[in-house]
Amino acid sequence: MPHPVDLVTRQQVYLERLKSGLVRNYGTAQESLRRRIRQVLAAVEAGNLGELSKRDISKLILQLREAQTGITLAAMDAFLDEMPGLAAYAAGLEIAQLSKGVFPTPRFNAPTAKLAFDRALAAPVQATGELLESFVKTWAQGDAVKVGNVVRNGWAQGKTLQQMIREVVGTKAGGYKDGVLDVSRRTAGTVIQTATQHVANAARMEVWERNGDLVKKYQWVSTLDRRTTQQCKSLDGRQFEAGKGPMPPIHPNCRSTTIAVLGSEWDWLDEGGTRASSGPNPGYVPAEETYYDWLKKQPAEFQTVALGPTRATLFRNGGLTPERFAELNLGRDFEPLTLAEMRRIEPEAFNRAGL
Repeated sequence: MPHPVDLVTRQQVYLERLKSGLVRNYGTAQESLRRRIRQVLAAVEAGNLGELSKRDISKLILQLREAQTGITLAAMDAFLDEMPGLAAYAAGLEIAQLSKGVFPTPRFNAPTAKLAFDRALAAPVQATGELLESFVKTWAQGDAVKVGNVVRNGWAQGKTLQQMIREVVGTKAGGYKDGVLDVSRRTAGTVIQTATQHVANAARMEVWERNGDLVKKYQWVSTLDRRTTQQCKSLDGRQFEAGKGPMPPIHPNCRSTTIAVLGSEWDWLDEGGTRASSGPNPGYVPAEETYYDWLKKQPAEFQTVALGPTRATLFRNGGLTPERFAELNLGRDFEPLTLAEMRRIEPEAFNRAGL
């Protein structure tokens, strides 16, 4: 039977596919946004922005802002409309996973779809501390301000209307990725992926708290590859009481997830389990291996890519266990520490590593 860590890793793969699909769906809004912004700029009755009065340029920026936020917010509302379904699915999947291999199967208290999503609305997105609706919507205003600032600078510099259109919208030859408006596409992708991760994990947390007699703690599960961040590398394998520890997404675009930790009577479920890894030798490794346990077995070149040259040298030559190295990378509130901060805590490890 698959180990719980392997099961949740597979679920995370499916969730990543869902995120990618939702980001692709936003592409339709981005195309509409480009067309609308081009229309607003093309309607300016001047070949050179410097010909406009201060009042005219302020009016133009307001029109651009209204066009940008109108399209973007409508797309984000459509995205949020899909999230209750995800919350319900994630909660149901968590109960199904908790039931696997447990006999006799306990009677789990399943939250309704509304309660699962309400949890996602009420819990802050830990990547920023914002509530979900604010996180999903407020970025549009900031991106609209960026576009307005570019136009205002273009007016001050006397740029032509065509120059301004290219600078804001981008060019077809550049795939429209060479205009400042592409910031909206990238920001939207980050918001969508981060919010989706938040909803799935909040629903999982709702299940755990409703079944506290069975679920004692939860364990952080990070992706075993070179792209995993310093925070998630160092949290992998750590256990926390439900509601008393960090939850993914702990940073934008976070790919980490969590699993429930049952009482000691179910420890046999963990025997012989594996988890997937992606590196120089991709495949399955023992489920109890943390990120740094796994990284110890990888070639030095891969360690350098994953950690950076100085951290990799400290990791190999500093005489630190994987557990201590993980602890050393994070502060009291699980924030990533700089190398200078790490040196102040463990100077001897740096000395041993020749750093």
